[in-house]
Amino acid sequence: MNGLTAQLREIAAVAASVTAKPPAADILICPPATLIVRAAQVAAGRIDIGGQDCHTGVAGAFTGDISAQMLKDAGASWVIVGHSERRQQHGDTDALVAAKASAAGRAGLQVIICIGETQSQRGDGTALAVCGDQLAGSLPEGLASYSLAYEPLWAIGSGHIPTSQQIEEMHAHIRDCLERRFGPDGRGVRILYGGSVKPSNAREILSLPEVGGALIGGASLKAKDFEGILQAISIDVFEQRRAGVGDSMMRIGIGADHGGFALKETITQSLRSRGYDIVDFGAHRLNPTDDYPEVIVPLARAMAAGQLERAVALCGSGVGASIAANKIPGVRAGLIHDVFSARQGVEDDDMNVLCLGGKVIGIALALELIETFLNARFSGAPRHRRRLAELRALEHEET
Repeated sequence: MNGLTAQLREIAAVAASVTAKPPAADILICPPATLIVRAAQVAAGRIDIGGQDCHTGVAGAFTGDISAQMLKDAGASWVIVGHSERRQQHGDTDALVAAKASAAGRAGLQVIICIGETQSQRGDGTALAVCGDQLAGSLPEGLASYSLAYEPLWAIGSGHIPTSQQIEEMHAHIRDCLERRFGPDGRGVRILYGGSVKPSNAREILSLPEVGGALIGGASLKAKDFEGILQAISIDVFEQRRAGVGDSMMRIGIGADHGGFALKETITQSLRSRGYDIVDFGAHRLNPTDDYPEVIVPLARAMAAGQLERAVALCGSGVGASIAANKIPGVRAGLIHDVFSARQGVEDDDMNVLCLGGKVIGIALALELIETFLNARFSGAPRHRRRLAELRALEHEET
């Protein structure tokens, strides 16, 4: 419960900083409901604005509550549900959190669903089971756009954080729960860590496997502290995540429909033989009636969620794969037929998904294009960063 009119200048400072030096991350600020309209005006599309909670209903006799539609109308594009303080202080159950998430999805908001264990649950060894049960009960079916946030309750505001091993173990468990429930789609869900994140520890935490972002509390109240975290992730963590560029340990996602299936199988075998970490999104068998969105969309979501360093998408011509991948915010997919474009697409435009046509390109050229794509690196030049900032702002407008 923080935030008066005077704090709008902190949001303005963050927005100005993001514009001057776009970070390699999506930025969201969730002020109190009283500031959402003005915060959205100050942000002006440079950063996302969200709500801190919502009601399950659209309208009615719920004095003091705020519906997801009201948040959307005020200028929010996201909402947090199931925050530990709502669960502890207001009695929000898993079922209620799921109902709020569903309401937010129907209103067109993106949702952050929070889960986390208490100190006693951590101590008695049930943390993984508790968070798994919370995830199962709080995540409704059919929710289109959401992220999960792991909040160890005993770490929030305490200055104490779990060990890197504990964070990594929990995030891996959450990912496993998602994949067991949703299959390939579960790979594309962003998993945030929340619990005493600050400039001094952000780099270490955000470099851990399966940590796709941070839910920041006290350190978000002052622009200086928040910017310190952004600086920690803007280049250093991004480079750590991509330290495998040109390296056999780079994690690459690949997916194809029937038109690109044969080429995908050959590419996958070749890259694995060289030690690359390949995540195969399918198809896993040739099916002449399958459609590229079934495979390419989960692949693109995983790329956008930071679960992959790069991705390769294939269909018959490559056109459909490119169209599908570029529907996902944060994805920059290019249909490539030549070595120059495979390199420049990354250097100038930070292309992260290479699209190929399985029926129009041979294996030798395909492997050469992929190798060029994987070895290229984004230049980070001011002009090129400015382009990406403009594209992110456009994505925010469209959502």
